[in-house]
Amino acid sequence: RPMVITIRPEKSPADIPIHIRGSVHRLGEVVPRGFLSCINSHEPQLDRRIRIQPTANGRLELAQWLVAPENPLTARVYVNRIWSHLMGQGIVPTIDNFGTTGQHPSDPQLLDWLAWEFMAQGWSTKWLVRTIVTSDAYRRSLSASQELLNQDPENTFFLRASLRRLDSESIRDSMLQATGELQMGATVESTIRKGTSADYRYEHEIGLRTVYLPWFRNALPPMVREFDGANPSFSISQRNRSTVATQALAMMNNPWVRDRAKALLESVTEAQQSPDQASQSDKIRVIFRRILGRQPDESELLWAHELLTTSDLEELAHQLFASIDFRYAP
Repeated sequence: RPMVITIRPEKSPADIPIHIRGSVHRLGEVVPRGFLSCINSHEPQLDRRIRIQPTANGRLELAQWLVAPENPLTARVYVNRIWSHLMGQGIVPTIDNFGTTGQHPSDPQLLDWLAWEFMAQGWSTKWLVRTIVTSDAYRRSLSASQELLNQDPENTFFLRASLRRLDSESIRDSMLQATGELQMGATVESTIRKGTSADYRYEHEIGLRTVYLPWFRNALPPMVREFDGANPSFSISQRNRSTVATQALAMMNNPWVRDRAKALLESVTEAQQSPDQASQSDKIRVIFRRILGRQPDESELLWAHELLTTSDLEELAHQLFASIDFRYAP
């Protein structure tokens, strides 16, 4: 059977003594098992209510302590991470650090309200996402008056929308979606090819959605490394957002991107009933809809026609994939 690395509880759990200076040969007094006193020192009733029994391994008690109403830190951290994912920045900007060395929340009352309502709704992520994306803060425009810019230049209080680049997985999946190559789910038992003994130069499945691909240290999927994909060697809660020349060069010169432009053109040609009779403007509009999800305006249509006087539709698709409009979204 497939094996996984996990925790096996001791058959006879017990409290253990302090290891003086970390040595197993120098043992101090026995310390009762418990939870982080620096977190819940202001809630002594929580320690009295949830205690580890002498014959228990403590895993159930740990879960009860994490989700207890007297310990709202878990809910605060979770809702802050969901907020950061949807809004581009957390209410507490240092999402890994809620301590004294982290940044203060921009709106403590909002954070507390979301945390308490989240617990009251049965810890429902669906409720939390729906609440945020239907809020006025989420639906605000990118544009803002000079007065708002002066009041909140860093957008700490979310007075306007934030222009954000798609993450590496979304860039890759969006390209495959535009070409019609994207597979929405894993259709095989394992996405690692049989016989794979090393990850160097591993060739990933082209159409498989990025979330299903193996995340090897030495062979990340195409476009992931260039666009700040998560480092498999570390726990990454908030990714870097770099803007460097190598990203534009990758979109222009990477053979994988050129192949996607070619696949898009083939897909568009197959979808049209009479491709030879379709006007050039119609073909341009179809490519714009596939890649950018909208129709070209007059200036873009003029630019596309000028481009096609010296190049072809594949080059047009390639340039749209490499465009700012494709990589960025509010």
